[in-house]
Amino acid sequence: MNTPEQQAIVSIWKAEIDNKDFPDDTVDEAVKLWVAQRKKVEMKEEKPPEIYTERSYGGYDFFPNCTKNAFETAAETLSDRVSSHGPSDAGVINWVTAQDQVFENCASGKRTPDEANPGSPQWLQKDRAYQRAAAEFYSLDFESAKKHFAEIAQDTESPWAETADYLVARTLIRQASLSKDAAKSGAFYDEADARLAKFVSRSGKFTASAERLAGLIAYRRRPKERVSELAKKLAFPANENFRQDLIDYTWLLDKFETEVLANEEKRKEAERTKNDPVVNATANTEVEPETRAANKPTKKNEDDLELSIYFDSGSITVFVPVDADDNVAIAAAEKAVGKALTKEQKDQVRSLRQTAYSSRFTEQKSGYEGGYYGDETLTPSLLPAFLKQDDLTDWLYTYQMPGSAAYLYSFERFKATASDLWLMTALSKADKSSSELPRLLEAADRASRSAPGYTTIAYHTARILIETGKNAEARKLIDEMLAQGDRLPISAQNSFMTLRLKLAATLEDFLKDSLQRPYAFDYSGDVSTVDEIIAEQKTYYDPGIQQGRPRGF
Repeated sequence: MNTPEQQAIVSIWKAEIDNKDFPDDTVDEAVKLWVAQRKKVEMKEEKPPEIYTERSYGGYDFFPNCTKNAFETAAETLSDRVSSHGPSDAGVINWVTAQDQVFENCASGKRTPDEANPGSPQWLQKDRAYQRAAAEFYSLDFESAKKHFAEIAQDTESPWAETADYLVARTLIRQASLSKDAAKSGAFYDEADARLAKFVSRSGKFTASAERLAGLIAYRRRPKERVSELAKKLAFPANENFRQDLIDYTWLLDKFETEVLANEEKRKEAERTKNDPVVNATANTEVEPETRAANKPTKKNEDDLELSIYFDSGSITVFVPVDADDNVAIAAAEKAVGKALTKEQKDQVRSLRQTAYSSRFTEQKSGYEGGYYGDETLTPSLLPAFLKQDDLTDWLYTYQMPGSAAYLYSFERFKATASDLWLMTALSKADKSSSELPRLLEAADRASRSAPGYTTIAYHTARILIETGKNAEARKLIDEMLAQGDRLPISAQNSFMTLRLKLAATLEDFLKDSLQRPYAFDYSGDVSTVDEIIAEQKTYYDPGIQQGRPRGF
């Protein structure tokens, strides 16, 4: 792996270990960059729009609809326009006003900038066409956005032609991901897939992004084919989308494992039910509770936002259109209660509406379908054929399987391939009673000391030698490995020391071999080095809030 790939896989490991999501960079820094660039324009205003003001606890999470790239592109474009025309140019000021209106849609609402005035500079007219299409995209008016992005893509004189061409497919994918109708969603994905198949990024700027979009479609529409594609892609170096491909790959592995185990659980339950006369004789007599009053608020459209507003005397529920702004939501709440709301109640409605709107985007990003919590255990016989066709996928599943069946399977794979990968796997599952153990140990002795998996091969070889009473051979191998010093990871050194502790013949040997070195530290559930933990804690410091230093430092 090259350096970016190494960094990506470590960040993914850390997220798994610390039970965290795999977030991309937050929008915060990009918004700050845009706000800083905006201040360079000589706007006649007392203060910038409220949307650019950080919340009291920090962060710009009220821009869930806009990625950081939207603000980076805006800042870069504004910088270029200021350089070309000056900070006090009327066209530049008009451009900024329009861009403010575009970004209002990021936190919901429906605001489209006016068309550029007749006689405006051509650059402003081309930019305005793109700004209006972007506003339609962020306000969830996808049909209009697709139409206008497609028109811009055909305009050879527009600097946004290539961007707009790419955004047609992105609009379709956003439309698909937010749709709750499976048939409609599938049709949007298929249309986007066809669009991307014809898309060529002439500048190369969107090549990797377009590939990620195509990968997302494959992930959701053709998961079985996609897991095989990813297994092959990850086996080759210089993959520009390595991080996302690895996340998608492991999520698909989790998804299929969950499906296999859940189906096996259902099969066994069906067998038990079939053979249990008591269960068969029991009828489900549960009665659905009575429906509530006929005047209970209901959604007019599937995308309507549900707001449950709490008062001292009780609560009410109202539904508002997804593109409604705060004023519409407050008006709906006041109509439901029959009186004007207090300032605190209006603030509550605003917060509820923004949270409901935001959840549409935060919830649809994940797509994680793994997480089996039942009692079934994966075995080689349960693994479907399509998950065995790629060596990487087959190995990853098998390496995590316990039991003698997994040993026999991995041993057969080793005999068929003679690879260190399957030798390591078979050794990890072997014990003193395993069949054909001498053949494995002979292969381990011949394995290259420079092979990536040799440390694991040596560990399990030494473990088996101890289990079979070959202590002298085990000690020789353990000492050989420990002689590498810090070329061996600390965790591996500790593992070999633990094995050698079993061979201690004197108190002196026992005391020496029982010494262990910490390879990581746990701080409130995060596992890392002390320096990394301190660095992370420092990022939480807010100079505007009086606070003490983190506990323990």
